[in-house]
Amino acid sequence: MYYTQNCGFVVILPTAWMSRRRKGLKGKRMFDKYYLKRTLITFLTVLLTVGIIIYIAYHIAGSFGATLQLSDAVYESVTRVLDTDGYVMRHEKVLYASHAQSGSVTPSVQDGTRLGIYDKAADIYDNTLPDVQARIREIDEQIALLEDSRTEKVSVVNTSGLEAAIFNNVQDIRLMVENRSYGDATTMRSTLLVNILKRDILKGTMTDYNDQLAALQAEKRNLTLQLGACLETVYAPVSGYYYADTDGYESIFSADGIDSMSYESFMAMIGTDPAEANRSTVTVGKMVTDYRWYLACPVSKKEAAELEDGRTYAITFPYNGNKVIHMKLYSVIPALPGEDAVLVFVSGTIPENFDYTRMQPVQIGTVEYTGFRVPVSAVRVIDDCEGVYVLDQVTVRFRRVNIVYEGDGYYICTGGEPDENAVYPWIQMNDVIITEGVNLYEGKVITGKDM
Repeated sequence: MYYTQNCGFVVILPTAWMSRRRKGLKGKRMFDKYYLKRTLITFLTVLLTVGIIIYIAYHIAGSFGATLQLSDAVYESVTRVLDTDGYVMRHEKVLYASHAQSGSVTPSVQDGTRLGIYDKAADIYDNTLPDVQARIREIDEQIALLEDSRTEKVSVVNTSGLEAAIFNNVQDIRLMVENRSYGDATTMRSTLLVNILKRDILKGTMTDYNDQLAALQAEKRNLTLQLGACLETVYAPVSGYYYADTDGYESIFSADGIDSMSYESFMAMIGTDPAEANRSTVTVGKMVTDYRWYLACPVSKKEAAELEDGRTYAITFPYNGNKVIHMKLYSVIPALPGEDAVLVFVSGTIPENFDYTRMQPVQIGTVEYTGFRVPVSAVRVIDDCEGVYVLDQVTVRFRRVNIVYEGDGYYICTGGEPDENAVYPWIQMNDVIITEGVNLYEGKVITGKDM
């Protein structure tokens, strides 16, 4: 019998009941012990399984990473590009009205049109209406294009070619707008409209150009009436190429002094504000009196050393829809003393629809490199020799290279004269370059698992 006290009372518990209670507590402790053991075994099993999976995946990935990437050694040419600013210099003469002190200027010809002495350049009207003037200029461009199209043989024109031209016109306009070449975009719009008219004529929806020309001329007459009375007609005082816009730099960046220009005088030009009109009458435009024009580009002497006097270089003008013009290096003007210089280029051609903004970014193609294009990651250094691995049938061989140019993620490499005594021969045309691979070494035999 067992005695226990609870709230002042003595309770007598049977011995058999207490014995069963002790056995129950012992069984519970054994159950907890077995449960923990099974849990630990399960955890270790899962951990081991995950480890095996990771190990297998690692080796599978490694087998894929070991796949060889190959490329034939063929010649390729790249050009080093020098980015700088270009300053346009021309022989320019500003045109003024003889007596009209105000009014709107309406050019009689398109920009770049060659005028003889005393040819009509522009009219000056009483009212200043920029939108009307812009539309009149656009009409003049379209009339000129249509007049040229009238003499074009229809047999050499086809609708598919015009469709392609229209598509290219639209793309060019989009690019010009992105580059903020709004003047060029307006000119290209006229070309686009004329191409659309030509396509309509070929398709039979229009009979000829006469109706469209008559409509444009009538529209021009009506717009001209809005400008009021004609105050003055201005004629070219000299022969040359007419341009309607002026920027005040005509006398500053003048090509008249190109042969005597020094580095210091050029830098002074850059720092000079545009000149104000020295006449009280209306500025009508300017005449460019020489077909030759110049481009002055400030660079470092190190960059200038890459170019040769008298050689022609391809220069890209991003503000002109990335138009490329080939210009001859006229002179190199060094700073004395100093580390800088000015490159002066000259061109004898007047490009069509070209924006002669005084200062604009340019890209000069300086040096052309020809060799084998090789990824940077494929070039190795073995025994102080730079080279690449090539695949000679099924055997890996090391070939030396001479790096002449580094581009974005690649080298242009050349080889050398064959040398039978060389430990590692030079790379040669049509060698199969291993551009990607692991665990490569001279003499390794490639098996199926490597491929």
